[in-house]
Amino acid sequence: MLNRIQTRPVFQRLVFAQSFEDPEPDRRALQIRPEHHVLCITSGGCNALALLLDEPARLIALDMNEAQSALLKLKIESIRRLDYDEFLELLGLRPSTRRQTIYLKLPAIPFFDKRIEVIEEGVLNAGRFEQYLKMFRCAMRVLQGRHAIEELLKPRGCEERLRFYDEVWDTPQWRAFSRIFFSRQVLGRLGLDPEFFTFVNGTASFGKLFLSRARHALVDLPVEDNFFVEYILTGTYRRAFPPYLQKGNFERLRSLIDRVQIVTAEVGDFLRSLPENHLDRIDFSNIFEWLDPAACERLLREVVRVCKPGARMTYRNLLVHRERPEALKDFIRPDPMARQMLQFDRSFVYANFVVEEIVKEAPCRSVA
Repeated sequence: MLNRIQTRPVFQRLVFAQSFEDPEPDRRALQIRPEHHVLCITSGGCNALALLLDEPARLIALDMNEAQSALLKLKIESIRRLDYDEFLELLGLRPSTRRQTIYLKLPAIPFFDKRIEVIEEGVLNAGRFEQYLKMFRCAMRVLQGRHAIEELLKPRGCEERLRFYDEVWDTPQWRAFSRIFFSRQVLGRLGLDPEFFTFVNGTASFGKLFLSRARHALVDLPVEDNFFVEYILTGTYRRAFPPYLQKGNFERLRSLIDRVQIVTAEVGDFLRSLPENHLDRIDFSNIFEWLDPAACERLLREVVRVCKPGARMTYRNLLVHRERPEALKDFIRPDPMARQMLQFDRSFVYANFVVEEIVKEAPCRSVA
């Protein structure tokens, strides 16, 4: 299945310039320690760098799209060679007329060398999904108005957030437009790819799910530190930043950056290339909903083989429910705390957050 997705035209370009999954639930669930070898899906690279802040011995960032690997390389080389202000400027978070000059301080990255216009415009807005969100943002400025957007982002208590949402934000126009814009059809055509939804069956529309989860994010959770909400509505970060963009983390990341290994490969192929008992932690993003149940089980069996006893993994479900199959109940144990973690997930759109532990006998060690 992943091979079929890989041939789609969307994978000839950058799909995500940023990661739209809150790294904090993953960091709390994975409990990374300095001796750990960690595997994560690269995507926008943001969460790979957030996991790196927990100082694993090795972090493997894996993606089958070479554009996503190139993006992480750009972010890594920028952290390694630029100062903090240049880093934000190159990514597009500061006004600039010299991004190409800054980019030339980095070693050659063929994907971006051929797309210098992406550099000049600011990389963080260049992904297909970011362009999709830009259309949404433009519509919100018309339907809700800039003043209402700024008011929404102000710090408030839960009761005040509820009152503002009910009395100001939750208009018929908001509900109707969101149901249409975030429908399976529009999201597949403009934001992702229709192939991503092959296994969606009997699920409520994503438009309805988005409205429900958006209300949760805007009412139940503090808005002022939710960088996802701020980016979606303003196109930048002013009040809150993802961990890898925070100034206080910049030098720490620079000291850890050599621990990252970027791999471009299909996940099953890569896992089969690893020896037994090799990995301690895995962050799988939402890749399992791209697979049918049989393929999920095959992939999870490979996970059991390559993971050490007690290894932990996290992944998410958007529209397709995927968790450990019954056939693997003796090898993979779910962590019920994942449900609670989902309620505080600032990325807010996912319907399910899964945390599971690998259960098997410890490998034998030779005795000197």
